[in-house]
Amino acid sequence: VVFLDHQEGLMAVEDELRKVRSLQRPPVDTVLRSGRLVAWRSGDSLKVHAGGRVHVLAGQAGRFTVGDSLVVFHDKADAQLKVWWRGGVQVVAEVGREAGGPQWVNGSNTLLFHDRSAGRLVLFHRGGLHLLCDDCPNARVAAGGDLVAYVDGQ
Repeated sequence: VVFLDHQEGLMAVEDELRKVRSLQRPPVDTVLRSGRLVAWRSGDSLKVHAGGRVHVLAGQAGRFTVGDSLVVFHDKADAQLKVWWRGGVQVVAEVGREAGGPQWVNGSNTLLFHDRSAGRLVLFHRGGLHLLCDDCPNARVAAGGDLVAYVDGQ
C-alpha cells in the first residue's frame, strides 16, 4: 500500500507488520502504479520503489509510464527514451530534445516506441529490444501484457 500522508509526503506500508515508511518528503508531483510497482516524480527527479528500496531513475525526467514490470521514461538530460526493468535501466532510443518528447505506448510487460522521424517501430519485451518495422512512418500500435499489435500503415 502506498499513500500520500496529511503533509503530502509519499508513504508505504511495506510488510505484514504494517510498518509505515516514508518514501518521499513533499513535494510529490505525480505518482503512478501498476501491480506492485510504484514510480513518482518529485520536482524533475523520477524515482521507483522496488525491492524495499527507492531508486533514482533520472534527475531530469519528462513523461513517464508504469507497467507491472517496467517504468518507461524520457530522460531529458540525456535526450533518451529509457526503460527500467528488473532493477536496471536500458536505453531504448536517442530522442533528441524536440518539443513534446518521444511518443510510446506500454502494456504491463511491453513497450512500443514509434520513432516517426526514422520510420522505425521498436519493441522492448523481457529485457530485449526488437525492431518490428524499419519503414513504417504511419504505424498504429497497441500494447497489452505480453502482446503487441501494429499496423504498418502501408
